[in-house]
Amino acid sequence: MASQIEREQLIAALANRSICRQPLAQAEIGRGAHLCWSNAISLLADVRLLLSGARPARSLSLTVLALEELAKPPMLFGVDPSDEAKRWAKFWKEKFSRHSLKQKAIGKYGDFLSSIGHEIYGFRLSAPTVAALEALKQWGFYVDCIEGAFQSPEDFAANLSEIVDLLFAVAEERPDRFGQFHASPEQSSWAYERRLKATRIGEFWPPPIRSEIELRAYLLSVASQYSLSNPPNYAAFTDACEQLSANAGAAMFDRALSAIGRVCSRRAQFAALPTAAARALLMMKLCLIVVPEAERSVTIQRWKESSADVPPNNRAAPDGAARRR
Repeated sequence: MASQIEREQLIAALANRSICRQPLAQAEIGRGAHLCWSNAISLLADVRLLLSGARPARSLSLTVLALEELAKPPMLFGVDPSDEAKRWAKFWKEKFSRHSLKQKAIGKYGDFLSSIGHEIYGFRLSAPTVAALEALKQWGFYVDCIEGAFQSPEDFAANLSEIVDLLFAVAEERPDRFGQFHASPEQSSWAYERRLKATRIGEFWPPPIRSEIELRAYLLSVASQYSLSNPPNYAAFTDACEQLSANAGAAMFDRALSAIGRVCSRRAQFAALPTAAARALLMMKLCLIVVPEAERSVTIQRWKESSADVPPNNRAAPDGAARRR
């Protein structure tokens, strides 16, 4: 075991590393966008664990942190390796590290596409709610004096269930949709390289598929997109699945579909987040539509039984195969 002096030297070495202020290469920009997306998913997984332990205040704070992480990939996509050093310095100081700016950015996601009739999100946040996020986050972590009396996170936790449910639904929908761009560092770099070349909606479709991890992210993304209506858009989802299967091959597609079916089943059974659970149920129904009708009852039972062992994100390990219709 290291001595206290050695441990404190390690702490000092970690703390004294220089914060990035310089331009980045394209590959590192892509890698950073992927890591921010992945960390948001990890934070949302922690939220589910905390809610299972009846810790709503901390859950709320981590949900806001996840939203802030999700604001970073588009911010990174707004800079270029060839930009002047002073623009990069301003980016690192005034954008990447500013919590309020990231909260405002996540609140505006989808506004442009919505204005031209292409809705990509079912859950939106009003400007007053976005403005309240920083205070909510702080109160979930710290004791504060509010209106003449001290408030602990435990005090703040009373009657938070509806708020956590709303914010989590917003937060989880974003990485589900972002997954088609950020499921791997390579995919983020690919999307970054093409971001200025897109001239129409759907420019990135059908996508290249390098791995099953990327394929799962694509499936989760289209399941999220086509679950916005009730009933879900089965025809559009089936068409997207046919394109993905043609690109990836039937065997990989079947494994990925099974994994995402189990992820959606796990989410649908999580009673502490009813809004997210209802959305997950619609997504699971979409996944079932590409399973042969005679096999659906067996498949959904398998998804339900095995979902307890599935990690709470879209990186679930393959477990059997659901065949395409």
